[in-house]
Amino acid sequence: MASEIQPFTAPDDGPEDQAVHHSINEGDIATPASFSPVASPSGPPITSRRLSEITGSLSSAESLDLVPLPSGVPEPIEICIQRSSSKLSGGSGSLLAVPRKASDPSRSSAASTLATPDQESQPIPNPTFADDARSIQRPRSSSIADRIEAVMRESHSRFYDGTKSPEKWLLAVLLAPLFAVIPFWIPGLPDADETSTTAMVWHFVTLFVMDFAGSTMYPFVPGALLTVPLFRTPWGQFLMVPYLSAGIVTLGGIIPYLIFDVFPVPMLAVIQAAAIIPLVFVYLYFFMNPAVLQERSHRADFFVSVGILVGVTVVYGVIYPLGGALFNQLEGIPQAFMALAFCVVRGIYEKVGTRLLSKRAQDGYPLFIFSSCFCHETFIAILMNRVSAWYVFAVFIVYDLSENLYHVLELRRLQYKTECSETARQLVTVSLLMEFAEMIAPLQYTICSFAIYYFNKRPNDNFALVEDKAFWQGIFFNCLDVVGEVCVFMFLTRVIKKVTGLRSVKALGRLCVIYGVAFLAFQITILGFFLQIQYAPGGNDLTFRFNWLKDGAQWVGGLCWTTPEDPTACDL
Repeated sequence: MASEIQPFTAPDDGPEDQAVHHSINEGDIATPASFSPVASPSGPPITSRRLSEITGSLSSAESLDLVPLPSGVPEPIEICIQRSSSKLSGGSGSLLAVPRKASDPSRSSAASTLATPDQESQPIPNPTFADDARSIQRPRSSSIADRIEAVMRESHSRFYDGTKSPEKWLLAVLLAPLFAVIPFWIPGLPDADETSTTAMVWHFVTLFVMDFAGSTMYPFVPGALLTVPLFRTPWGQFLMVPYLSAGIVTLGGIIPYLIFDVFPVPMLAVIQAAAIIPLVFVYLYFFMNPAVLQERSHRADFFVSVGILVGVTVVYGVIYPLGGALFNQLEGIPQAFMALAFCVVRGIYEKVGTRLLSKRAQDGYPLFIFSSCFCHETFIAILMNRVSAWYVFAVFIVYDLSENLYHVLELRRLQYKTECSETARQLVTVSLLMEFAEMIAPLQYTICSFAIYYFNKRPNDNFALVEDKAFWQGIFFNCLDVVGEVCVFMFLTRVIKKVTGLRSVKALGRLCVIYGVAFLAFQITILGFFLQIQYAPGGNDLTFRFNWLKDGAQWVGGLCWTTPEDPTACDL
């Protein structure tokens, strides 16, 4: 009872013992704020008193705030801890002040719990469901959404500790894929019509090396969204690439050649794509970490990444190449409509993908956006030397520029609308990754074009029979595309800096630190695949003529063969 409270004299503690302490987890996982209560000269610490000593019996319906404190007991000290706001938004009303997740403190990084002295005196607004851009996502043991939050903060976090250089990773994403496709540049390899034993060994060894590039994304991309290892051993992901390369060459190349005694094997890329699916399942069955499928959140993350791989394979690995074969046979206005069809297919694919990801897995946005943009831009760069008129090129360039300018205008419109902070965060992430992919894709293919054209163009179906004028037209269009995208990117960085305070190049570098392995895997696979379907020994004749299967066929270059019935089949 209140009348039974005994007097208490506080010990003479030093000032340092009366300070408020904030507990921060050593592992950079945020923990609820704790403090040592200030000793009172007239009573014990408030938090050390039992409720029954102060109020007696208190009914569950009675509010604790309505219970008067006994005489001599000081008023409770209110401890106000304000979440640190990013330097991006300090003093500028930024739309990118990322709210802290309230329901699961273990998901937030320590960067979101640090408070500056000026902020400690400000009260915390209770976070609501609508305020948190990540609240609509499923629960997870460790949120990948913190990775995007880390990009938008100047301080370190559990996903970005400052030990890796953003500039070096940005440079790696830009240049490393070029070294992965060197086998397509090497001159002196056997011609497509050579079928001696030595030549066949070289053919299959070359295809094995090329399939190394085409298999890269399968072990590395599914693990990008997981917070647990995808494989049981650290070397599982590295051993999967040579396993897949050897498997698809054997099932899709050597066995069909031995059975039908035909080379090149018709539609080798399609056969290998069908062969790689069971090979992936077999490898995952024996080497995948069981925890991936045991927990619901990990299982969902795994299937999201698998869905991205399936979407890329179907849309850009099947639909686009078939459309490209038709595009090469058209001219003028019909070709312009075909160019518009590519843009429409991409728009529908991205619209459906973003709608699904926004409901179930927003953390898949970076991988989805980057993969879609890079695939589209790389394939369009391949078509540039087959463009028949300037307005066909204009269809491609206007679509890309208008899409990015739309993001810029939306950011400026949302600059003073704080209620649209979630939309602004999504726009910044999407626009940066989209513009980055649209810059580097035509640049990388242009560099590959020079190497292939001047060192080993005869096996390449895109360059074997092309005239110098058409080749330089493609180079000019691709360079013009790169210049236009660079100008839009510079304008975009200025707008993002003004609206959010975010330095775009640094943000891209941090994104490459966090997602760099998956980005590289996508680039190497897509660039290698598109070059392989142009490679003559691959037999990927999308016109479905397969003239080399006819008697008396003579190889001219690329996938073009003449026959006694059609001696002018390769005339331009």
